[in-house]
Amino acid sequence: MAETYNGNDLDRLADLSDRLTAKNISTKTFVGKMADLGGMVSNSIEIDGTIEISNDSQLIFDDSYLNIFDLKLYSKSGMYPSLDLPNPYPAELNAPVHTSIVKSSRTFNGYKFWIAYTPYPNANSDFENPCVVATNDFKSFIEPTSNPIVDKPAIGYNADTNLVFNNDEKTLYLLFRERGNGLNSLKIMHTTNGKDWSEPIVLFSGELGTDFASPSAWWNGASWVITYHNLDADSPWPIYRVVSDTSDIYGTYSEPMAIDIPLSTNGLDLGWWHSCFNKVGDNQIIGLVQDNIGAGGSGDLYLVQSFNDGESFELFSKKIIRNQGYYRSTFYRDGETLVLMPTTLSGIPKIYRAETGYIEDTNNYNNKRAEYLTLPTIFPDDAIIVDSFTRADSPSLGTSETGQNWIMATGSYEIKSNKAYAVSTNSRAIIDTLNKNIKLSSKISMTAGVQQWLMIKYVDSANYIRIGFTAGVTTSVGANIVYQEIKAGAISRNISTDMRMINDEALSASCIGRIIKIYINNEPIYTIIYDSFYEDATIIGFQSNAGATSSFNDVIVTKQ
Repeated sequence: MAETYNGNDLDRLADLSDRLTAKNISTKTFVGKMADLGGMVSNSIEIDGTIEISNDSQLIFDDSYLNIFDLKLYSKSGMYPSLDLPNPYPAELNAPVHTSIVKSSRTFNGYKFWIAYTPYPNANSDFENPCVVATNDFKSFIEPTSNPIVDKPAIGYNADTNLVFNNDEKTLYLLFRERGNGLNSLKIMHTTNGKDWSEPIVLFSGELGTDFASPSAWWNGASWVITYHNLDADSPWPIYRVVSDTSDIYGTYSEPMAIDIPLSTNGLDLGWWHSCFNKVGDNQIIGLVQDNIGAGGSGDLYLVQSFNDGESFELFSKKIIRNQGYYRSTFYRDGETLVLMPTTLSGIPKIYRAETGYIEDTNNYNNKRAEYLTLPTIFPDDAIIVDSFTRADSPSLGTSETGQNWIMATGSYEIKSNKAYAVSTNSRAIIDTLNKNIKLSSKISMTAGVQQWLMIKYVDSANYIRIGFTAGVTTSVGANIVYQEIKAGAISRNISTDMRMINDEALSASCIGRIIKIYINNEPIYTIIYDSFYEDATIIGFQSNAGATSSFNDVIVTKQ
């Protein structure tokens, strides 16, 4: 079963990454973490980075590691900028969908980034016509030519853009889908300067029942590969792959063959509604794929990867967006980084960066993590408390791995299968950190309907601050994280963060001065200034009602 690790594990991982890089270890596992792109968008050089794509450098992900792409964490935090893409229909809602982004390794007509999309205000297909813009900083966008660059067909509508450069990046191609008059078509056009576009021509067509939705294209070194979805078929909707007979993207293609991609892991056995595939390394294709609620439309996003030119794919089983609501989204590779543009069905896209780290193999990481949690000689300098509960089953929590005794403020806890479980209602276990400025983190396993909390700034059993959820939710929806201040045994302040964590993820809270930051998987989701009443408190702990699977694990407290 996949495990989720906390922030200090990731810090150790970064150190390990540096050592492995120095040793030129070639076997790599993609495990990275999210970084704030918001501070980078003012300078395109910083966005680009200095590492060029090398054909032998691959980004491999492994289900044994943290769900690093959980972008839903950021949607309301303000950390990541929305992209104010130009609206060719100013009288209508600005709602760009079907996004596609490419990055030029140099510049193309003076711009590094080119983005295609189709406006879709209030789900009105009359406006769903391809537009193309360019930018160097994701703040200002230019329209090299009048948008939309393709008009609405006389009967039917357009949809589903995809941009791709040719191998020398001197020609930019745009693929899009047209539906209407009893036919579905995949069309293509190109430009050599971003301003002057060729007339679109039909690449493939078929009667209704044969669809060419959500196309992607890449050059494999000898031929063009194009993928598309048949959304006119029954669920799970098949994805097809065709390969050009020559080096001409406008030429003839092989017969379509269905691509093998495992179904999403949301429990509904749904197929894939949209996708974006890019060649990111030597013989490696990464895909950003979207499922849905069972009848088409928006859904969750996942990553897949292929090492046989897109014939079949591995699935990274954890969704990278928590909740249903996303549509055809896009990404590009920037050195050892993926830059992601998740797009909703009716909203403004955002931009995210996923920074990667590398380790040698799964066992190596697990061994390093075990050392970190059990050997005092390699505890980080700022560690105060570390407890993985890796000891014999016991009716009490006993002593943490850093030597502090757990105290039962109310109720009782037991150790079972190397986890801490509440035995009774309203059980609270505490430790005095002797420090005012700390960060507390714990992995939490939920039971449906059972509340669980991390406690910080604990004054006594009637006065403390807690962060957690009032009822566990073990489905993919997850539990809404709530901030509460308890005074005289009553809730004096109750704030919903509107952010959700799913089962077996790490919840954290840091206190610096009177500022509390809340994290999921070590990524910030909410910041608040707490009541000065709690300011001098140094005790932390956790609180829970008894539940069959309700547990705390991998507790770590660090100085801040």
